[in-house]
Amino acid sequence: MEKQIVNIGTRLKQRRKEMHIKQIDMAKQLGVSQAFLSNVEAGRINCSLPLLTDICCILNVTPDYLILGHMRGNKQAVI
Repeated sequence: MEKQIVNIGTRLKQRRKEMHIKQIDMAKQLGVSQAFLSNVEAGRINCSLPLLTDICCILNVTPDYLILGHMRGNKQAVI
Protein backbone atom coordinates (compact mmCIF):
# COMPACT_ATOMS: atom_id res chain seq x y z
CA MET A 1 0.00 0.00 0.00
CA GLU A 2 2.82 2.43 0.81
CA LYS A 3 4.32 2.00 -2.64
CA GLN A 4 0.91 2.77 -4.17
CA ILE A 5 0.74 6.00 -2.13
CA VAL A 6 4.16 7.01 -3.46
CA ASN A 7 3.03 6.21 -7.01
CA ILE A 8 -0.11 8.33 -6.60
CA GLY A 9 2.03 11.25 -5.43
CA THR A 10 4.47 10.81 -8.29
CA ARG A 11 1.70 10.81 -10.90
CA LEU A 12 0.00 13.77 -9.22
CA LYS A 13 3.21 15.80 -9.33
CA GLN A 14 3.99 14.79 -12.92
CA ARG A 15 0.51 15.76 -14.14
CA ARG A 16 0.58 19.04 -12.20
CA LYS A 17 3.86 19.96 -13.86
CA GLU A 18 2.56 18.92 -17.30
CA MET A 19 -0.29 21.37 -16.79
CA HIS A 20 2.13 24.09 -15.61
CA ILE A 21 0.36 24.47 -12.27
CA LYS A 22 2.52 25.66 -9.40
CA GLN A 23 2.29 23.64 -6.21
CA ILE A 24 1.31 26.71 -4.16
CA ASP A 25 -1.49 27.56 -6.61
CA MET A 26 -2.88 24.04 -6.56
CA ALA A 27 -2.71 23.94 -2.77
CA LYS A 28 -4.73 27.17 -2.61
CA GLN A 29 -7.34 25.75 -5.00
CA LEU A 30 -7.64 22.67 -2.83
CA GLY A 31 -7.75 24.59 0.44
CA VAL A 32 -4.68 22.85 1.87
CA SER A 33 -1.20 24.05 2.73
CA GLN A 34 1.65 23.77 0.28
CA ALA A 35 3.45 21.59 2.83
CA PHE A 36 0.51 19.16 2.89
CA LEU A 37 0.41 18.92 -0.91
CA SER A 38 4.17 18.46 -0.98
CA ASN A 39 3.85 15.55 1.46
CA VAL A 40 1.12 13.96 -0.68
CA GLU A 41 3.29 14.30 -3.80
CA ALA A 42 6.25 12.77 -1.96
CA GLY A 43 4.14 9.84 -0.81
CA ARG A 44 4.71 10.62 2.85
CA ILE A 45 0.98 10.97 3.54
CA ASN A 46 -2.23 9.94 1.88
CA CYS A 47 -5.14 12.22 1.11
CA SER A 48 -8.84 11.75 1.65
CA LEU A 49 -11.15 10.55 -1.09
CA PRO A 50 -12.91 13.95 -1.36
CA LEU A 51 -9.52 15.64 -1.76
CA LEU A 52 -8.48 13.05 -4.35
CA THR A 53 -11.58 13.80 -6.40
CA ASP A 54 -10.86 17.54 -6.19
CA ILE A 55 -7.30 16.87 -7.37
CA CYS A 56 -8.65 14.85 -10.30
CA CYS A 57 -10.93 17.72 -11.30
CA ILE A 58 -8.09 20.24 -11.23
CA LEU A 59 -5.73 17.95 -13.15
CA ASN A 60 -8.45 16.79 -15.55
CA VAL A 61 -7.75 13.10 -14.94
CA THR A 62 -9.74 10.18 -13.61
CA PRO A 63 -8.95 8.55 -10.27
CA ASP A 64 -7.86 5.51 -12.32
CA TYR A 65 -4.92 7.50 -13.61
CA LEU A 66 -3.70 8.62 -10.19
CA ILE A 67 -4.33 5.30 -8.47
CA LEU A 68 -3.50 2.77 -11.18
CA GLY A 69 -1.36 4.74 -13.61
CA HIS A 70 -3.71 4.52 -16.59
CA MET A 71 -7.11 5.77 -17.58
CA ARG A 72 -9.86 3.38 -18.43
CA GLY A 73 -12.13 3.97 -21.35
CA ASN A 74 -15.88 4.26 -21.11
CA LYS A 75 -16.34 0.56 -21.85
CA GLN A 76 -18.53 -1.21 -19.35
CA ALA A 77 -17.27 -4.40 -17.78
CA VAL A 78 -18.82 -7.58 -19.11
CA ILE A 79 -20.16 -9.70 -16.28
